[in-house]
Amino acid sequence: MRSSRSITAGMGKLYGAFSVATEMISPRLKLGAVTIPELYHYTDQAGLLGIVRCNSLWATNALFLNDSREVLHGFKVGSDAISQSLATAEYEPFEKALADLKSYLDYQLRPRDKHSGLPEDRGLNPLTVPHVVCFCADRDSLSQWRAYSSGEGYAIGFNFNVEWPDLHSPTDGRKWFFQKVLYEPQEQTKTAYAILSAVQMVANEVAENKIDLGDYPPDAFLYTLLASFLLRRLFAFKDYAFRSEDEWRLMLDSPALLFKFPFEALKFRASKIGVAPYFDARPNGAKKLPISRVICGPTLDPDVAEKGVELLLQKCGFRDIDVSSSPIPLRAG
Repeated sequence: MRSSRSITAGMGKLYGAFSVATEMISPRLKLGAVTIPELYHYTDQAGLLGIVRCNSLWATNALFLNDSREVLHGFKVGSDAISQSLATAEYEPFEKALADLKSYLDYQLRPRDKHSGLPEDRGLNPLTVPHVVCFCADRDSLSQWRAYSSGEGYAIGFNFNVEWPDLHSPTDGRKWFFQKVLYEPQEQTKTAYAILSAVQMVANEVAENKIDLGDYPPDAFLYTLLASFLLRRLFAFKDYAFRSEDEWRLMLDSPALLFKFPFEALKFRASKIGVAPYFDARPNGAKKLPISRVICGPTLDPDVAEKGVELLLQKCGFRDIDVSSSPIPLRAG
């Protein structure tokens, strides 16, 4: 039996290997180099109150978004890209990692149950998918107002480039990151190939024993890399028909990919499709979320709606926040 000291040393080597691999992959994918525009989170009255009062956003498990079937589009793109990579893979552990991930994606693409939209016998494991906060780059989107209509909608603007707070992570080692949702099929395919190529570069280093994995199986290490970098991107691929949404996503990788899932930090809220799990995305320390403005949606009395929001922001310590109303008229009845 291995001692606890040797197990700890082995995990230290594994974490070190993932750090080395991430440092190799990130520059090739230009991670962290994205310029983030002012983004808007559309929500209803309950959402606005929760965000401002708690100084926190809710990152919902991606399976519990409005349409869980939207993730299948990205899975199809990923599966097709892996098929091409398998044709040229030479290092056996990398080939096995590719085949295992393709098998996982293909399983999810099996015929769906007409009620849940998930495979008839088993769906995605909620512990292995990212948690997401959705934003829109359009500050006055008619389609978004329709989703939050009846005079209860708000668009909360965030300027993450001016003041980007360190957000609390529910688990060590996982950080929040932004993804711009891709809608163009060619851009999606190009991005998937770039990720697979970057992981193959790491696989070549592993094959030459330039990355020390200790006793950890190379195929399992490469699978986790593929899952971490490719899956996170596939969850930000959407069908071209939805391009008008101009969506961005604040995401947290699934901690279960490498770390113990932090059930103690998991919370739940009511949603249109049932009880939805989420993590708090809140700033560390005493910082405030970088709210830049709040736009009240179409309503019968914009002046009163604005005054209520102004008082709420002042009460909760948010200063100098612009509050206005959408010029789009509310349709009565």
